Order: sequence, then C-alpha cells, then structure tokens
Amino acid sequence: MKINLKRILPIAIVLVFFVVTAVIVVVNMSREEKEEKKEENKEENKEEQDEGMNIVGMEELGELGMIDAGLPIILTCGNYYGHGFVIERNEAEIIIAAPKHLLSENETVTVTLEDGSSLEGAVHKLSDEYDVGYVRIDRTIINESQSELLFETITANESYYESLKKDDVVKLRTGKDTWQEGTLAEPYFFSADVNSYAALMEMTLEHGQSGMPVYDKNNVCVGMIIAGSKTQALYLPVTIIFTEYFIY
Repeated sequence: MKINLKRILPIAIVLVFFVVTAVIVVVNMSREEKEEKKEENKEENKEEQDEGMNIVGMEELGELGMIDAGLPIILTCGNYYGHGFVIERNEAEIIIAAPKHLLSENETVTVTLEDGSSLEGAVHKLSDEYDVGYVRIDRTIINESQSELLFETITANESYYESLKKDDVVKLRTGKDTWQEGTLAEPYFFSADVNSYAALMEMTLEHGQSGMPVYDKNNVCVGMIIAGSKTQALYLPVTIIFTEYFIY
C-alpha cells in the first residue's frame, strides 16, 4: 500500500498544531490555578494572622461579665480588659506595667485582683517607642489584704534574661499555683508586627492574655505578652519595660 504523503502531511501538521495548543492551554491553566491557589493561601494566612494578632490583645467585656478572678492582675479600660503586673511599690504608690494598646486613650483604669476586689488606678505614662505603659495606684486606697495580693514585685535581671535560648521553657501564671507552659521560638529579634524588639514563644493562648508576665522555668520574669495568635505570642523583654519606666 502506497502512502500519499502529500495528503497526510497537512492533516498531520494540523493534528500536531492542535495537540501542542492543547498542551499549552493545559499547562497555562495549571499555572493559573497554582497562582490562584497561592494567592488564596496568602490571603487566608494574612486573615488568620490579622485575626490572631488580636486574640491575645484587648478583649471586649461584652457577654463575659465578671472576669475570672483566679488570673493575675486584670486591668479594665472602658469596655476592654487585659493584664498587668507590679514593677514598683513604695510607701506612696504601686506601679503596674501593662500594654500601651490597652491603656491608650484612657486616663483611669480599674485594677481587679485575684480575690475579685477592685481598685482605681490612673495611667501614669506611656512609652513613645514600645507597646508598654504604666498604671499608678495610690497606696492610701489599698487595704491590707489587697496590699498582700500586690506584694509580688517583678524585677529586671538582664544577665538572666540574656541566657535564654531557643526551645527553653517559658510559661504564664494562670492562677495562684497554676502555670501554662510553652517553648521559646526566638529569644530576641526585631518584629515588624509590633515595630520593636521582642521574643517569640509557642503556646496556646486565649483572648485577653495581653499584658500577662512571661516567666522562665525558674519562675523568673522575662517579659510581657504584647501580641500574638492562637499558637504563638510576642513578648516584650522585661529589661525594656524597666528601662522605659525608670529612664524615660
């Protein structure tokens, strides 16, 4: 049987053209789908991060009603609450450190202690550079039992803080004798999220935990939570908290 190349060749060329075109179309569609999927993942990750960065920040009181008094010092500003801890106490006053994003645009703060009692404090100063501010409580309004609850004063220990390493245990005090543990992911770095130096820890967190002091395995305070997500949190080193208060 004799093959007529003159008749077959044009048909073959057309078939090859269509096959090549089909392959190009499929490849392009696959690339477009991958790009679309990548963009979708970026948006999802961004939404999760944006949502997460608020999860340990201020919590709106709303339906929560009375806050769990078993937690450390709770600060209520308007319709929001967070946490704080004592960094100085003397005969005239008690000073509590707390996140600036909680204290901003407020003059007075309600301080709730572990026994459920409350004290009125005043915003004393706010850092210009970092997410930290300070609340002052006049000692004349504090009774004896409240004074005992405010007795624990956290101090800065720079050499101890600098000894922390990746994967070291860090924890939060969630009650008088109860702790929540996590691990240190980044001991010290510049975070664009908060535009300052901070440390990153891996831990399951809840709303309203911003301002809680972070401790190492030996119960030495190393910082204060200022931002985070459901699984991670940034904390401001305790040395910065003290430097901002006592120097500026």
